[in-house]
Amino acid sequence: MIRKVTLEIPGPPVPKARARITAQRTFTPYKTKKYQDWVKLCFAAKFGKSFELLDGPLFAIIDFHMPKSKSSKKDLPFQRPDFDNLAKCATDALNGWAYKDDAQIIMPITPKIWHLDGDLGGKAVVTLGEIHSITTPEDVQEYRDMVMESAMIPLQQSGIV
Repeated sequence: MIRKVTLEIPGPPVPKARARITAQRTFTPYKTKKYQDWVKLCFAAKFGKSFELLDGPLFAIIDFHMPKSKSSKKDLPFQRPDFDNLAKCATDALNGWAYKDDAQIIMPITPKIWHLDGDLGGKAVVTLGEIHSITTPEDVQEYRDMVMESAMIPLQQSGIV
């Protein structure tokens, strides 16, 4: 059995912004800090502070459900924010909460799912699992099914498939 956890983070996903540098100090922009604090609060509410950190190499499937852009009239809104900045914000926030360090994530899958109807305010769904616990053919199949399901959602949402 694959040891995995899933966390839903309500609200529009926020990309990690570059650190700001002034003459006196370096700081994380407010919006990034606020979102990372929200991710930690969601994790603590679901799993508590006594969560046993995931160990070894990890996979991460992070589905970013993006709200409809108010300014975009495109049917397929392939636009900012970049998926890697979204993933960086969420995975950095979980350092020390879900795992020791996000460097443990060696197999990330991070689709952006655009909700064109505008009904959804956005959310991120993070699924993390230990890769070393994939030891049986059933574990391999379970992992493949998770990967395929996650990869197909944005294609189905966009009408490509």
